Amino acid sequence: MKYTPFTQTTLFSDLDELDVWVAGRGITQRNRLRIYRENLLAINDREKAIGDAEVFAEVQKAGRLTEILASYVEGYEFVDALTCLRAAQVDIPDELLRRALDGAPDGSRESPKNNQGRNAMFELSIGAMLARDNLKPKLSTDNPDVEFMFEDRRVLVECKRVLSAERTLDAISEGIRQLRNTVNASDGELGLVAVNISRVFYRGDGHWEAPANSDVREVLAGMIRYFIDTIRDGILRKKDTAATGAFFYAAAPFRVEGVGYTPARSGMFCAFDLNRDEFLARLASSLHL
Repeated sequence: MKYTPFTQTTLFSDLDELDVWVAGRGITQRNRLRIYRENLLAINDREKAIGDAEVFAEVQKAGRLTEILASYVEGYEFVDALTCLRAAQVDIPDELLRRALDGAPDGSRESPKNNQGRNAMFELSIGAMLARDNLKPKLSTDNPDVEFMFEDRRVLVECKRVLSAERTLDAISEGIRQLRNTVNASDGELGLVAVNISRVFYRGDGHWEAPANSDVREVLAGMIRYFIDTIRDGILRKKDTAATGAFFYAAAPFRVEGVGYTPARSGMFCAFDLNRDEFLARLASSLHL
């Protein structure tokens, strides 16, 4: 498949506009969005002077490659999520927005003690995915993290991020426990657990290599599919009246041979019950990035 390059056509103007909007929300301190903006503008200027390959060799030698790659991957996520949510007029609670902008800009420095910012950002990304399909999500700082209506049925979503593969099934179980307190199955409501497994593939300390003309989104989708297959037996044991399935999400940087670095995102739904009905199949087909 043809490689689709990361377009920066409107990225910098979008970052500038978001910076003004965030300030208008009363958030004026230096945060991840502003650091990513500074990094990307600096890289762009440097690329014009010495070229793409030379720039990345330069930042790698300086020990800043991990932060620069996070700036591309997560900077793009910020632009995509916030632009989409605002266009759809989705209310973003102040507390959630402030948390999403927090955290270490260098992804390799993330730990359970400072991961609240990226956790909140994931909730915004899931909300944006739903808003893009006109599902009118509601974001919250309480449980559930996100909710929306699909074919006149209320769907509640708990968002979880894992820092290692070993934590995935436990995180799904935690999400199900939370959904049991909010989902009213007798009224036709259903729950989903959205799981961000980006750190399973990308620990913030490198990037994936891809051959020329690769579609990095498809490459990442294949990685997610393989990961799901390795834990599928455990996933199927999660069948519960409060939760119907999990949506697996990942974002990671790739280096495409002969082209350069680009961020990629992909997602995939996995039901907890192999005998899922047509409604669930329609819902699953609507969950795409």
